[in-house]
Parts: sequence; structure tokens; C-alpha cells
Amino acid sequence: MAAAEAGADTKALKDHAVVVGGAVSPPSLADDGCMEAAVLRRFGDPRDVRVERVRKPTPKAGEVLIRVQAAGVHPDLWHTVTGSPYVFRCCCFFGCCTPKAWRGPAPILGTEVAGVVEAVGNKVTRWRAGDEVFGEIVGAAQWRFGGAFAEYVCVPEGEALARKPARVSWQQAATVGTSASIALRSLVYEAELREGAGQRVLINGAGGCLGLFAIQVAKAYGATVTGVDCAAKAAVMARVGADATIDYERSNPVGPDVEERYDIIMDIASVLDVAAAARVLTPAGRIVVIGHDGYARSCCGSLPSMARKASRIPSGHGASSLKWTLQGVMDRLAELMEAGSVVPLVDREYGLDGVADAMTRMRDGDAVGKGVVVLTRPADGATAAAGGAGGGE
Repeated sequence: MAAAEAGADTKALKDHAVVVGGAVSPPSLADDGCMEAAVLRRFGDPRDVRVERVRKPTPKAGEVLIRVQAAGVHPDLWHTVTGSPYVFRCCCFFGCCTPKAWRGPAPILGTEVAGVVEAVGNKVTRWRAGDEVFGEIVGAAQWRFGGAFAEYVCVPEGEALARKPARVSWQQAATVGTSASIALRSLVYEAELREGAGQRVLINGAGGCLGLFAIQVAKAYGATVTGVDCAAKAAVMARVGADATIDYERSNPVGPDVEERYDIIMDIASVLDVAAAARVLTPAGRIVVIGHDGYARSCCGSLPSMARKASRIPSGHGASSLKWTLQGVMDRLAELMEAGSVVPLVDREYGLDGVADAMTRMRDGDAVGKGVVVLTRPADGATAAAGGAGGGE
């Protein structure tokens, strides 16, 4: 009996061992074993986010420990902080009544990360200590407490991490995990954007953080892109490659007088009339509705309206079902950034104590690109300068 218990303890220690610089060693915590993180203890308002000292995580078998350099601020964080739509609290596992830690020592915000692999758990094969990575750390479940707004975070090797291109700054890489991956998945795998096919793409809501990535992805595949947003966003849409822009306050992009025909309509704002949009599609064209909920509090959010829209899309014009993996999507985004085809726009940088300010600026529509929470200033001057904050040029 004692031998069996000893064997179990040995296996547990082995499974939680940490590989540092190629050598396996028992887990250990640096300094006092704690770190700073942006924690939410109750649903409500961004002002409820507090910077706390919490336990530093240790990688288990199959996990990597990342020393976070920067983390992105995206609209889905609003749902996590407010706990709205309320139906998401239980079905997305971020707490029914109070915030619930999904991974890590506390309900720590953030799902987009860029950082350095500090250590790896046993059985990890793809990454090693010192690798520079970026990605989405919650497997496309962006409403969960991913833990990116902290000095360290543990991520399963199987989640969507990719190698950071040298030409991309930490701040830029931190903006890609959620927004850019949704843009690429929606266009390539759901709308069947094809490289070199010369398709015509209409993007409604193209001036936001997701839309600016969508423009660049579509242009990288050789499409002609029309971006729809308010007049104030026209310049930035053109800056990232839009061939034409439409001010939705002055013109209906799918109105009865529109003669243009599109191969793909991507409705990020989720406000276009589906029947009208179908009228301006080519015979083989597709409509993809993203389902952005805005920043209002509600029970079910956009789920009912999304269901209605889906039912009204004419047969053959809805989202396709091409197979994809989040890892493959992230690797493809790394290739596009390395080639300079996708250049993330960083709006402003914030510390952990500035999360509320970043989210408020995002909600008010003032951000151009994405806000970034910076955890560690890069010591490598070349890496820090490789694109820079706000490096959209």
C-alpha cells in the first residue's frame, strides 16, 4: 500500500515537473511565489477590476508557462466583466453568480497574449524555454478568464500559440489572438475567401479592431475590399488597405440603389438586413454574420437575432463548413505578419491598473486599433523597435 502511494506521488511529481533549458526539475516558484494580476471578484463594471498579488502558476504536464510581455484588450472582455449576456455565465463556465477562475489561481482577465516561454511541463514537445510566442489561450472561448492580464500564465501546449515573427513588436503580437483569428476564420473558412481569386468583399463594421484585421486578411488574399463604418474611421480603413469606404450614416451599403455585387459580405456589426444583403451577392456569394453584442447588458445577447438572421439567409449563401484548427489559423497569421501583409494597429498602452480605462475607451469607440496591457518592457531594443506601438505603417 505504501509502495503504491509512493508510486502515485512520484507520478504526480513527474507530471508536474518543469523543463527549464532542456533539463527536467521539480516545480519551483521564483521570488515569493506570487505575481501581479488584474482580477475580477464580482461582475459589474470595469472599475471593479483590481490589481492583486496572487499565486504564480506552475506548468502541469502538457502546459507551458509564459512570462507575459503584453496582452490585448478586445470587446469580449466586456462580457466577462459585466457577466452579460447572462446566459453565457454558466454555458461558458466563467461563473454563474460570481467570477470563477477557469485556469490559474484567480479569475484573471485576458485571453490574448504575447510573451516568452519561461518553462514547460513534462510531455511538451513543441515549445522550449526562451521561445517567443503569441496567441489565444482559451481555445476560442473568449468569454472565459484566460489569465493573460498577469505577469505569468500557463497555457496547454495544444492551445493556439504560434511563434512571434521577429518584425512584430510584443504590443502588436498581443492584439492578434482573438480579433485576427476571428477575421481569418470567418473569411477563409466560412466565406471561402480564396487566394488570388480576385473576389469582392464588403465588410460592415470595418473600422473596429476586428474589421481592420479583416481588411488586411482580405487584401492579403488578393480581394477588392469595401469597408463600411462611420466617416471618422474612413482614413484608418484606407490606411490598412480598403479600396473603397462607405459612411453608413449617409449610405446604405446594401440598399436598393446599390449596383455593386459582392462575393463575400462580412457583417461584423450584425445590423444588415439579410434579404437586402443577399440581393447584392454574386450567385455563389456568401454572408457571414459575426454577432457582435455591443456593450449593453442583456439576458441572451445577440443569440436570438443571430438565429433569426441565420434562418433568413438564402440556401447556399450562408457560412461554409470548411475544416480548420485554431493552431493552423494562428500559424497562418504568423506567416501573414512575417510577410508584412497583416500589420496590427496598437491604439494605446496601459499598465495592469489601466484595464478599466482601456475597456472604456474601447466601448466608447475612441480606439483606433486595439489597446494593449503591457506587463514587461522588452530588454531587447531590436525586438521592442520591431514595429512599435501604433506601428500600423
